Order: sequence, then structure tokens, then C-alpha cells
Amino acid sequence: MFLLPEDTQVIFCDMHQPLINQSVTMSPSALAINNTVLAELCAHFHLTTSFLTVPVSEEPAGVIDSLKFLQTSINTFHRFDANPFEDTSFVDQLNRQPEKTIVISGFSTEIGVMFTALGALRRGYRVIIAIDAVGSRSTRTENAVINTLTSVGVQILPLATIAVSLESDFSTPIGKKVLSCIGRIKQ
Repeated sequence: MFLLPEDTQVIFCDMHQPLINQSVTMSPSALAINNTVLAELCAHFHLTTSFLTVPVSEEPAGVIDSLKFLQTSINTFHRFDANPFEDTSFVDQLNRQPEKTIVISGFSTEIGVMFTALGALRRGYRVIIAIDAVGSRSTRTENAVINTLTSVGVQILPLATIAVSLESDFSTPIGKKVLSCIGRIKQ
């Protein structure tokens, strides 16, 4: 159940403001805050991160401002296919990383999150969805996707559980940062 920082990487899917504004399963502001908390955990634990982006209004879209501090040209993949594993540069980047656990967040659960999770699972990764860091346009379809992903072996965990799985001792400096992050998670 515990996560080892040296074995964990995070993929942020399609965290573009025009898209997350469409979320009904989690408010757009809560979705942005929770992804920001996840990004801060990535920084605290030095986790490898990747950003998947899709065109919005036919133009490559930028991620929300609060995630940009982690974003680079090397870890950002502008794709036109729903399945990021059709992008050889993304696959090559993952293959170069030693981490075998992938935590996924983003929008929408039915597209970016699902295709990323299934592709990673197919390639032998342990896959975790940060359930309070994903959003969708429909509760009904999000629930269907979560049930399907669970049935094939994807773990669905709250962001607080992921944070504590990385460091459970709140008396350490990093444990205090984890505790601070947990206190800012929105529902």
C-alpha cells in the first residue's frame, strides 16, 4: 500500500482551465486546488512528473497556472490522440524513468485519465488514480469508468492517502509538509 518516492511518478492529464471549468463531479476550483496540492507533493518528494495536454479551440493548451512551476518542455506532451501511448515521445520518456508506480490526475476521467491508466497498466505499471484530483462532465459516466478501471486492477485512492503513503511520520520535516498539504485538500 505504501508508496516509495523513488518508485512513483505522477501524470497530470489535460489540466486546462477551459476543460476543468466543465467539471461537475468536482468543482473546478477544488479540482485545481487538489491538483496543486499533488504538484506540491511532487516537488516535496522530487517525483518525476509528466503533463499531457490536448488542443483547446484547435490550439495547444497550457496547463493551469498553479502547475506551471513543475512543467518543462521535456515533461510536457501535446497530443492529438486520446491515447497518450500513441505518442512515441511520451512512451520513450516513460521508458527512461525507473519508477514503476504511476499516479494519475486530471480531466476528464472518461478520456485522458482512463486512456492513460489503461495504457500504463498494459505496460506493467502499478496505476493509481487520485480520485479527488480528477473531474468529469458527468457523475454517471465517471462512476462507470472508475468501476471499469477498478475491475482491471487500477487502484483508486484519495489524495490524502497518497500523501500519507509517501510519508506517514508527521514529526519529520517532510511529514509536516504532507500534513500541511492534506489540510488544503478540497472535496
